[in-house]
Amino acid sequence: MKKKLIVAATGILGACLLLTGCGVKAKVNVDGNVKVNGSEVFSESFSYDNTKEPASEEQSRFPDGLDDDGPGEYEAVTVLFERENDKDNLKEKAVITGLNVNGETVWTYVTEEDFIGQVDSLQEIDNFDGKYIFVAFGDVICLDVATGNELWVNHDFKGYGISWDTNDTKDTLYLCGYFGPSVFVMDLDGNTINRITSKDDENYWSYKIEYINESRVDVTYESTEKVVSFDPNGPTEQ
Repeated sequence: MKKKLIVAATGILGACLLLTGCGVKAKVNVDGNVKVNGSEVFSESFSYDNTKEPASEEQSRFPDGLDDDGPGEYEAVTVLFERENDKDNLKEKAVITGLNVNGETVWTYVTEEDFIGQVDSLQEIDNFDGKYIFVAFGDVICLDVATGNELWVNHDFKGYGISWDTNDTKDTLYLCGYFGPSVFVMDLDGNTINRITSKDDENYWSYKIEYINESRVDVTYESTEKVVSFDPNGPTEQ
């Protein structure tokens, strides 16, 4: 049986993995925050050695199923986001690649190609516990960091040239678009919570959004250089 240790790339100070195939003993030394399938396992330095039987509780702190039947295959995945432009046809696409700790390609995801716009149409957001989220031509898309599989696509945003923020618990996204809505609220499962436009026609080209609290986000507009507060739970026009 092969097992996989997914080490979150964001926030790790350093990792040294001796990768082996199934049937060969392995040692792992990690310094930093380690997550397995999105759940934090360690927040300090540790050493794991399965070349011998666990001698203490310290070596048995992996989640159930990870260290229960001998040696396994350990793989760390990070994500590289790149744009490719076809200047002859004025089109672009994003090529997103999952890399292991040796810099080798684990998976590749390529977006559809569309025309190059006045503002960014392809922008990455962040990795949230194994959910890699980005925007492509107005859609918000989420990939599984480990496999590159598409987890969900939200077509409701329809924004370009984005700014984003998240709440304190990092389970809700707040976005605005230079071309697009003043406020777009969604959860990390891809569900739209709210989409708000400004009722003031002078406020457009929103380029910064800041989460203040659960009932207030601030949006800055280039057209007026005003900072306007919105209730993310309020009406769709404010």
